[in-house]
Amino acid sequence: MKTIDEFLTFLSQQDVKLWLEGDRLCCDAPEKVLTSSLSSQLAERKQEIIAFLDRVDLATKSRQTITPVARTKNIPLSFAQQRLWFLDQMEHDSSQYNLAGAVRLEGSLDIAAFERSFNEIVRRHETLRTTIKTVDGQAIQEIAPSLKLAFPILDWRQLEKTSKKVKFAV
Repeated sequence: MKTIDEFLTFLSQQDVKLWLEGDRLCCDAPEKVLTSSLSSQLAERKQEIIAFLDRVDLATKSRQTITPVARTKNIPLSFAQQRLWFLDQMEHDSSQYNLAGAVRLEGSLDIAAFERSFNEIVRRHETLRTTIKTVDGQAIQEIAPSLKLAFPILDWRQLEKTSKKVKFAV
C-alpha cells in the first residue's frame, strides 16, 4: 500500500483535487480518472487524507508572515546590495552596472502626465527611493519617505536633422 504522501502525489498527477469543507472531504477529478477502484481507495483512506490535510493547513497557518521593518532604525543591506556596495567600494563611480537605452517618442507628449507616472512608480516602490550610506563603517539602507523627480525639458528642434537614421531595439 502506498504511503499517504505517495497516494496524494499520485492523485495530484492524475489532476485530482482534494480539499476540506469543514470536516467534509471534497474531490474534483476528471471523469475518466475517478474510477470505481479509485473512489473506493478514497473512501477507505478518507480519515487518513483528512488528517493529512488538517496537518498541512495547521502548518500553513502557523508560518510566520513577513512583517515590514521599522524605518526608524538602521536597515542592513540585503546580500545583493552588499555585493554591489562592495564592488562600488573597489571601483568607485563605475558605470559597469548601468544599462543604457533610448526610446524615441513621436507625437505630442503630455509632459505633466509623463512626470506624474514616473513619480507614482517611485512612490509605490521604495526600492527606487533607497540609497546606501555608511554609518560607523557599516553600510545601511536609507529609504527616502518620498522623492519627487523633475524632468528637465530639452528642446533639440534647432539641431540639424541628419539624413542617416539608426534603428535599434531596446
